[in-house]
Amino acid sequence: METKEREKREPKGMNPFTDYGFKRLFDSEPNTDLVIDFINGVLRGERVVTEVRHINSEVLPSASEGKVVFIDVLCKEEDGTSFLVEMQRCLKPNLLQRLLFYGCRLLSEQKHRGENYDLQPVYVICLLDTNI
Repeated sequence: METKEREKREPKGMNPFTDYGFKRLFDSEPNTDLVIDFINGVLRGERVVTEVRHINSEVLPSASEGKVVFIDVLCKEEDGTSFLVEMQRCLKPNLLQRLLFYGCRLLSEQKHRGENYDLQPVYVICLLDTNI
């Protein structure tokens, strides 16, 4: 009886600071407006995002010996601008280098043999539960 009463009092929901909760909240088509509002809030007028599409967050290497990158949330605008959003609960070694690597991977995917280097911006946004 005591367990049932406690279940009634405790709020139910998901924790947005877990990998599952974060991806459910930000990496799903029904929540696209939330993602757009979040990105616009972070960019503070530097750019105004009006529409994004969620794309596969697994970025494969261009060479067989390369590293596969798993990104928490990856969105693109019509013009090809990429928005990479990562959530990190604790400071991990080399976090800044890893985020730089992710952004560079997205930039390098834009260049194909024989094309100009007319690259679209890549924004890397990282939510931390700690200070750097």
